[in-house]
Amino acid sequence: STGVTADELARARNPRVAGIRKAQLTNEYWLTRLAGSITDPRRLSLIRTTLPEYQALTVDDIKAAARTWFTDAKAWKLVVRAGTAAREATATSLPPLHGEGQTAKPSGWGSGVKPAMPKMIQTAPPGSLRDRPSP
Repeated sequence: STGVTADELARARNPRVAGIRKAQLTNEYWLTRLAGSITDPRRLSLIRTTLPEYQALTVDDIKAAARTWFTDAKAWKLVVRAGTAAREATATSLPPLHGEGQTAKPSGWGSGVKPAMPKMIQTAPPGSLRDRPSP
């Protein structure tokens, strides 16, 4: 194989470019992108350069990146082996899904044991209003 073709690059890039253009028509895009730009001006640069950089990307750019990153020296291999030790490690390292080690019946909610629900965590970017003390 000779790597990525111009057609493959266009089929990967064009939907992304179209998505960015469509997103730029919304307030949500601008609110998200501009959040924190007063304290980190790099955000403004990113807004200005993202679309032109996607559009300027060439097959040669992709090939150069592949030569840089896809080398034997940077490769790694994951080997999965079946065995008792692997099963025991997995079984002991995972928390129970249904409370205090109880298992719900296949009928789910009708069993009287409700599955544990994750807690929702709200986060805000550094420097946002949530990081400032209230008056």
